[in-house]
Amino acid sequence: MDNDISLLRRCIEDRSPILLLGAGFSLGAKGRNGQKLMLGGALAQRLYEEIIIPNKDLLTEEALDTASLAIKWGNLFAICNVIRENNLTTQRDTLFQEWMSECTYNDAPYFSNLIKVDWKYIFTLNIDDIVEHIFKNEGHPLLCWKLSSERYADDPDKTVLIKLHGDVGDPDTYVFDEKEYRNFSSRDNWMLRQFADLYISHDVIILGTQFQEKDLEIALAKVFDYGCDNSNFHYFFISPGDFKGKVADEINSKPNFHHIKWKTDEFLAFIDEQISQPKDAVQNICSQGITFWNKELANAHAQRENWGLYYGNPSQPLDFYYNVDIPHKVEEKQIEEFFDGNSYGFVEIKGKPYVGKTCLAKRALTLGVEKMFKAFYSTKIDLHCLQVVGQYLGQHRIT
Repeated sequence: MDNDISLLRRCIEDRSPILLLGAGFSLGAKGRNGQKLMLGGALAQRLYEEIIIPNKDLLTEEALDTASLAIKWGNLFAICNVIRENNLTTQRDTLFQEWMSECTYNDAPYFSNLIKVDWKYIFTLNIDDIVEHIFKNEGHPLLCWKLSSERYADDPDKTVLIKLHGDVGDPDTYVFDEKEYRNFSSRDNWMLRQFADLYISHDVIILGTQFQEKDLEIALAKVFDYGCDNSNFHYFFISPGDFKGKVADEINSKPNFHHIKWKTDEFLAFIDEQISQPKDAVQNICSQGITFWNKELANAHAQRENWGLYYGNPSQPLDFYYNVDIPHKVEEKQIEEFFDGNSYGFVEIKGKPYVGKTCLAKRALTLGVEKMFKAFYSTKIDLHCLQVVGQYLGQHRIT
């Protein structure tokens, strides 16, 4: 695990990961009535006690049996389905607001360490408002997106909190039962698409969740169906317990999937004690999912030369560090002439699929590094991304 922790530290300091939070993150915080925030199994038990039992005379035997089995297996989804089918959702929503709004963390001051990393995106599966209160109490700007937001506008100077499964103050955005999941997943949902896009273009830290939500699986399946490759990014699962199913298989079989057995307080203590994050213009550009090619090349010297590129593997920085990439002598000469004769401009690389366009583009970046330029690349460029880069280039002297 020590190697995973070292890699996590370098990831946070150099590669601007996104953060995904589950119920385990919020343990230790309290809602406005003093109720400690709960995991799904404990929350299901409380709903059973507060809603199912008081209304048992109104429920069928089948509904009561389903609820009992749900409690036995700690199945929040099943309990919420029984509540929905018996028109008790309003009671559920009222309890959620009592238990999970106006959160405090007086007994868990380690939560304040969250803002010691300059997160660009935080996704949460929780409806509670603990993250909002951490940022407010520590005086850090936060932009919150939820299902009912009128528009999703980015702000490069603020952390963006994306509340995938709802906001405690807005019951219409809750995603707990089958109907709510179906409605949420069936839309062309911008928040899910944003998560999927960032998942395949960033390192990801997954804290306090088993990562088995069906809506996330559907969103990710869509991008992988397009042939997207995420082998160059790292995925850190922070949880004291073991994982099951597909996630466990990926942790055991993929070198870029890592399981670190920490609770929230241990992860946040790690941030406080071991993370030293420069907040310069390069870091801000990288927070948009853009990779600093100079650093990638510098790190490649510690890796052994290999020829995987010629067996169909995606190109990696070490291919260019060791000069084993596919040669394009004529085009490389043209690119060198471009660097020598221009202070700025655009180079367009066109061609049929699988002829080496990506390799040529990365060779161009490598030539730029050799000529003392700072070079960046991204697997996903859109107009907003270009605007952010332009803004930082205009406002900061990159050193």
